[in-house]
Amino acid sequence: MEHPEVDENHMMVYNPEAEHPMPSWGRTKIFTIDNDGNMVINYWTVEGEMIIYYNDKLKNPKPIVYETKRWREPKGDRKYDIPSKEKGSPGAIPWFHPITVKAFQDGEKIKTLYLTEGVKKAFMAGLHGVHVVGLSSITCYADKDRQLHRGIRQVIETCGVENLVVLWDGDCLDISTKAIRLREESTKRVFNFFNSAKRIRALAINAMPEERTLRIYFMHIKSKAWKTEEPKGLDDLLTLATSAEKLQPVLKDMQNVEESGPFFYRAEITMTTAMLYKYFKLDDVTHFY
Repeated sequence: MEHPEVDENHMMVYNPEAEHPMPSWGRTKIFTIDNDGNMVINYWTVEGEMIIYYNDKLKNPKPIVYETKRWREPKGDRKYDIPSKEKGSPGAIPWFHPITVKAFQDGEKIKTLYLTEGVKKAFMAGLHGVHVVGLSSITCYADKDRQLHRGIRQVIETCGVENLVVLWDGDCLDISTKAIRLREESTKRVFNFFNSAKRIRALAINAMPEERTLRIYFMHIKSKAWKTEEPKGLDDLLTLATSAEKLQPVLKDMQNVEESGPFFYRAEITMTTAMLYKYFKLDDVTHFY
């Protein structure tokens, strides 16, 4: 199944249910805006196939193309609308940039694969040739069989990934001000970021055959490394770096997983997450507070 070319906001996807005279390949936009001003995001498998599901609770279910929606105005704490599993959808799934799909289809080598929260961040990184998988949230990294998402495992295996990086936003160490107001446990938010990185590490290791070596790293953006602004997410960082004419130093720092640099904190967690637990100040109550 060969893949046609892509441009910045388009991708040619394969429709496995297409019947003659409908073409198997079709050009689709990655991002669109609906009539209410919400951003609609299209998804596909790592093979480049459209994701189609059926709501079996309906009498005559029709095929539904999987897509998510970022609300123009957040609904409470909700920024995104993700198709419900109760209506037949696969739920929250990872988003693969077209360059990663192409690399997978070509069997191209990917030395370092990043996992981060958010499609826009993965999209921005892909524009600069970096392979980043966009997770729907920091807790959405596994399939219903409680293994690392199949598509991520496929990329690691087919593209010979050597380094897997869990890349969180610059505010991953911050406590929730809302939790403080509500007198809730203030370590909860920080622990969730740590625990998700720990669980991804465990699932990635379990997915590897004995003969395969996969090094796993944790990284987060150093928001305070900039004087003018404090970029939180990868998309913010790349936009700021471009305007400040520091894009290449930022990309170089991002892709150097072993040595400390000015724009990213990093730590190898292949063998243990004990040091990361301490870094998140979860090892001691006094230390945390």
